[in-house]
Amino acid sequence: MKAALSVAQHGKCAFCEAKITHVSYGHIEHYRPKAGYKQSKKDKLHIPGYFWLAYTWENLLFSCELCNSRHKGNLFPLANPKSRAKSASDNLTDEQPLFIDPASQNPSDLIRFRKHVPFAVKGNLHGKQTIASLGLNRDALNEHRSARLLLIVRLWQSTVELRKSTSVDALRRSIENEVTPRNVTQPSAEYSAMARDYLQSVGFA
Repeated sequence: MKAALSVAQHGKCAFCEAKITHVSYGHIEHYRPKAGYKQSKKDKLHIPGYFWLAYTWENLLFSCELCNSRHKGNLFPLANPKSRAKSASDNLTDEQPLFIDPASQNPSDLIRFRKHVPFAVKGNLHGKQTIASLGLNRDALNEHRSARLLLIVRLWQSTVELRKSTSVDALRRSIENEVTPRNVTQPSAEYSAMARDYLQSVGFA
């Protein structure tokens, strides 16, 4: 199951978009926690959790250890805690989770990037809660994204220079086709959401 999730997510964490498999085996993350849940970090652990979803594919994500264990854990806040499903007979659609579900939502609709720093689009609550509670603005992650962005900036600058060049030959076209900013925006690329936001800001189409 973990291998299938890793392939589906290109070896990236569902939340922070960091590549996992070159340094860790990664975790199977239950979007709705199976053993117990907390409405907030200071809340007590309520048992049981969403046990009936333990092996439901739609509830499973591939994540890094930090996002899963250190930050999310059993957290699963709802806009209205009274609507929380307590058994398989309850309707999950009555809930309004405050965490973005990257398996069913487009995170870019709710979280964007200013350079390497994530922010909630128009201050939306889902984006704010996901960034804050899952540590998506943590120092080490920002440092890693910043280094990646520096490479993307240099790549973009090189592409601009190639486009300005007056000598159009087979070698130049080969380089431009191989070394292209499009590569860093593919779903398989690390921090591709950040890369898309930067390249859109500089007018790359």
